[in-house]
Amino acid sequence: MYTKKISKLDLACGSNKQKGFLGVDIVKTKDVDVVHDLTVYPWPFKDNSVDEIFASHVLEHIPNWWECFKELARIVKVGGKIEVWLPGDGGASQLGYRDHINTINHQRSLINTHQHSF
Repeated sequence: MYTKKISKLDLACGSNKQKGFLGVDIVKTKDVDVVHDLTVYPWPFKDNSVDEIFASHVLEHIPNWWECFKELARIVKVGGKIEVWLPGDGGASQLGYRDHINTINHQRSLINTHQHSF
């Protein structure tokens, strides 16, 4: 369990972590602060512990993406922000890569945790 205070989390950041975020990925790079496989649940973060989560082009790689949404909802603080980016609906990259195993229809989703429950 990651016990340090977290304000912002960048999931599957690779070598392109957002400035001011804690980077999470399955492989250690210069930008990865926490090495974790996002298909292993629960994630190593406390409930209601993160103000903001950024996940760019992650969910299309996860076999059970709904479990990811449940984990996002579990670790984000009430009133926090979850920003998810996906390949555009119908775009060449949506299923153009062999490791893209999901298609999810909206290119960008902002989820207000006051209005949504998982």
